[in-house]
Amino acid sequence: MTRILAKRASRYWLTTTPVLLASLSAGAIATAADDDKLQLEEVIVTANTYQEDIAEQPVSVTEFNAEQRNLTATASATDMYRLTPGIELSDRGVTIRGVGRTTPTSSLGTTEPVAYYVNGFYLPDSSVIGENTLIGGNVQILRGPQGTRYGTNAIGGAANLISRVPTDTFRGEALIGYGRYDWNTQGFTVSGPLSENYGARFSVQRFAQPERSQKNIGPVEAGFDSENLYAEFQLDGQVTDDLHFLLRSSTFSYDNARGYTAPAVYNNAAPFQGSNIPNVTYNYDKNPPQEPRVIDVDVEGYDKLKDNQVHILNADWNLGPATLYYVGGYQAYKTEGNGDYDATSRIGYVTGPGNPGGAIANGLFISTSIVDYYFNDDERYSHELRLEGNEHDDLEWNVGLYYSKGKYDRSYAIGNPNQPELANPVYRYYNGAVQAAPIAPNPNRDTYRQHNLLDVESRAVFAQATYALTDKLQLTAGARYTEDESTGTNEYFNFYWDTFFTGDVTPLVNGATTTVKDEEITGRIAADFQATDSASFYLSVARGSKPSSLTLDNIVPDPAQGGRNNVSDPEELIAYELGWKQLMGSEFFGTVALFFNDYTDMQIPLTVYLPNPIAGLPNIPATRYDNVDTEIYGAEIEGTWTPTPDVWVRANYTYTHGEYTAMDGLVIDPTDVTAQQQSIVGNQLSRIPRHKASLAGYYTFDFTPGSLILGGSVYYAGERYWSYFNTDTWKMSDYTVVNASATWRAPDNRYEVNAACSNLLDDDYVTAIGVAGPDLGLARTNYLGAARFYSLQVRVRF
Repeated sequence: MTRILAKRASRYWLTTTPVLLASLSAGAIATAADDDKLQLEEVIVTANTYQEDIAEQPVSVTEFNAEQRNLTATASATDMYRLTPGIELSDRGVTIRGVGRTTPTSSLGTTEPVAYYVNGFYLPDSSVIGENTLIGGNVQILRGPQGTRYGTNAIGGAANLISRVPTDTFRGEALIGYGRYDWNTQGFTVSGPLSENYGARFSVQRFAQPERSQKNIGPVEAGFDSENLYAEFQLDGQVTDDLHFLLRSSTFSYDNARGYTAPAVYNNAAPFQGSNIPNVTYNYDKNPPQEPRVIDVDVEGYDKLKDNQVHILNADWNLGPATLYYVGGYQAYKTEGNGDYDATSRIGYVTGPGNPGGAIANGLFISTSIVDYYFNDDERYSHELRLEGNEHDDLEWNVGLYYSKGKYDRSYAIGNPNQPELANPVYRYYNGAVQAAPIAPNPNRDTYRQHNLLDVESRAVFAQATYALTDKLQLTAGARYTEDESTGTNEYFNFYWDTFFTGDVTPLVNGATTTVKDEEITGRIAADFQATDSASFYLSVARGSKPSSLTLDNIVPDPAQGGRNNVSDPEELIAYELGWKQLMGSEFFGTVALFFNDYTDMQIPLTVYLPNPIAGLPNIPATRYDNVDTEIYGAEIEGTWTPTPDVWVRANYTYTHGEYTAMDGLVIDPTDVTAQQQSIVGNQLSRIPRHKASLAGYYTFDFTPGSLILGGSVYYAGERYWSYFNTDTWKMSDYTVVNASATWRAPDNRYEVNAACSNLLDDDYVTAIGVAGPDLGLARTNYLGAARFYSLQVRVRF
C-alpha cells in the first residue's frame, strides 16, 4: 500500500485544456527527465478530485500556478484578481461581474458574496489565496453563483487555493530576499515521506519591512512598516488502500505600524462641531500634506494579528461505487490596533480671547489628539460531507451536507485620552432634553465606543449531476437548500464635553439583539456541447442568493424602520451565461463568455440625516441599509498562447454594464449643496469600471549558464463612479499598473535569482476616494495604490 497522490480522471480534451495550457511552460520545465536536473514542484496534486474537476465544468474559470506568479511578478491576491476577467477589487472587497458587497470589509454581519477557500475550507478573507509562492500552490477563480458542487453558498463566485501536498520523495526549497524599504524575507519548505503510507511538509516564511513607506512630518516616527511570520505543517496519510487524509495546520501573525492617508483639507474655520463641542482643527496653522504618501500625525499606531490558527482536514474514503469526501476546519484569531484618528499632529491648544469664541472661558486646554482602537476575537468552523459517484461513463453525480458556525466579538472606540473631563460624565442627554436613564462610565475618555457580538450559523444540503446525452452533449443540473441564521447585538455609547460639562448622549434605544433567519433554494442548469474537435459551447442559468444583511457598525436607529435600519432583505440573482471555448492547434486556447445578471434586492448602505442628540437638528449622518434592483450584463474574452515551452502569454478583456433599475424612496447625495432627495435609478453601479483588460506572460532564453526568463503584466481599469451618484464629484479616472520580472535559473534548476518590480512606472494611481462636504469645497482625498516596489529573491532547491 502506498500513498495515492494524483486522482485526475478527464472525460473531454476540451474541459481540461485550460488547466493543461495554464501549466504547460512550467510543466515542460518541471518534467524534464534529466537525472541531474531537479524537478520544479509546480504540478499540484490534491487530496480531493472535486478541486480539480472544477475546471471541467461549463463555467468560467481562471487558474494561476506558482510558476506563473513568480515569472510575471504576480505576487499578491490583488495581482491575481486584477489579471482575472470580470473581477474588480475595491475597499468593499472583491466584486465578480458586478456582484459583491457594498459595505466596508470591516463591517460585521454581511455575508461575503464571494467564497474564498483553502483546500475547500471556507475562510472569509479575500487575501487568503495570495499565499506566497514558496509555500502556496494553484489558485482557481470561478465566476458566477456557486454552491451546488461543494462548500458554502456564494452568490458571486469562488476562489480556491490548493496547497502543495507532501511529496513521495524528499524535497526542499529555501528563499531569501531583499527589497525597497529594507523589505526582507527568509523562508523554507521541506517535504517528503515519513513511511510508505505517510508524508509530511513543513514550511516557514518571515516578511519584514523596517523602513517606513510613508513620510511623517509630525513629531513622532510614523507610517507603515511590518513584521509578519507564517508557518504551516501538513500530514498526508494513506490509512488503507481506500482511506486517505490530508491535515493542514497553519498560523500567521503580524505586528505592523499603521499606514495613513492625509485628508485633502482641514476644517480650520468652524470653532465648534455641532453645539459647543470644540473643533480639533479650529485655527490649525497647518494645511494637510499634499505630496503623495506624506502624512502629519502625532500617534504612530499599530495593527496586530495574534493567536491565529487554521486547521483543515481533507479526507476521502473509496466505497467502491462512490467516494465519500470530508472537508472540515477551524479558524480562530485575535486582531487589535490603534491609531491617529484626527489626521493631524496637533496636540491641543489653550482657549483665549476670541479663541474659539462664544461663552467658553479662557485658559482651558482643548486636546486635539484623537485616537481610535479596535479589538476582535473571532472563531468559526465548518464541516462538509460529499458523496461522489465513481462511475463516469455517462453520469457524474454528487450529494452533500454542509454546516458552519461562527462567533464574532468585536470592540471599537474613538477617544480623546488627553481630555480628562471626558472621564466623568455628569448627565444623560438625548433629543434635546436631559434623560433619567443611567449614565455610562467612561474611564478611557472615549467620545464613541461600541461592542458588537455576532453568532452566525448555516446549514445546507446540495446535489449536482452531469449526464452525457451523447458523446458531444452533456447536461448539468444542481440544487441547494440553505438555512442561514444570524444573531447580533450592537451596544454603543456616545460622550461629549462642551467645555462646561461632560454628557452621556447615547441613544435611549441601545444594545438590542436582532435575529434574522433565511431559507433559500438555489441551483444551476447547464448544457455543454462539443461542436467540433476544437470548439465547445455552453449555456447556463443559475440562481444565487445572499442572506439578509445584519450589519453592526456605528448605526443610529432609524425610527422610520423601527430601529432596524441595520437589516436588509436577502439578495437574489438569476445569472445567464453563454460561453465558447476554442482550441487552435496545441498552442492557443481562448474563451468568450457573455453574461446577464438579473440582480434583485442588492444590499446597499445609504446615508440619511437624523436629529443631533444635543441640538435636535437633522445633521447627524446615519446609515440606512436598503435593497435596490440592478441589471448587469457584459462580455469576457480570455486567451492563453503557448507556442513553445519557452513562451506563455495570457490576455483578457472585460466589458461590464451595470445600472440600478429600482429602489424604494429617495436619498441625499452628501456632496449636493442643495441637499435635495433624489433617485439613483438609471445610475451606473458604483466602483465598477465598464472596461478592464490585462496582459501577462513570460519568455525564456536558454543558454549555457542556464535560463533567463523575462516576464511581467499590464493591468488596465477604466473610469468609474465611486458612489451611487453619477456626478463628476464622484468620478474616478482610469489607471494602468505595470509589473515586471527577470529570473535567472541554473541549468539544473537548483538555483534561481528573481528580480521583480510592481508598479514599474511608479504611477500615483487612485484606488479609492473620499469627498468632503460642500462647506469644505468638496475637497477630494485620494487613496493611492501601492508605490513602486522592487525586490531581489534567491531560491535554492534541494
